[in-house]
Amino acid sequence: MRMPDRAARRYLRQVRRWLPCSRKRKRAFLETVGRDIEEYLRETPEADYQALVRRFGSPIQTEEDYLEETDTMELIRGLRLRRRIYSAVFAAAVLAVTVFGSYCIDAFISHTQAVNGYIVIEAVEELQVHEVPVTSVTEESVD
Repeated sequence: MRMPDRAARRYLRQVRRWLPCSRKRKRAFLETVGRDIEEYLRETPEADYQALVRRFGSPIQTEEDYLEETDTMELIRGLRLRRRIYSAVFAAAVLAVTVFGSYCIDAFISHTQAVNGYIVIEAVEELQVHEVPVTSVTEESVD
């Protein structure tokens, strides 16, 4: 379906924006509406966006007509799927922010410790023990 007219594309874009259904059903509905618009534009080539709204109703009215014709359970499934997708994206974003935040905190702590001179250096030195002979100290030698 090729829509050469800007008004028709604008109308279909506004209808498509909030349809709560699967892509397959949305595409089928928009093709039907698009064919009706093409027929109307062949009959009246000078029609603009307002003429489309007068003939087919506002995009919101077209969406309402679709919703009245659609099964309620299918709409609920579509909304649940959309909610799951949003929840998964939100959870991924929260996880990414958490990981990035913990990385930044770790980098800040490491930097602060390096700047303040707090460095742990492990040095092991072995001392050799020499036995020192014990001598008795007398009072005379102390003076």
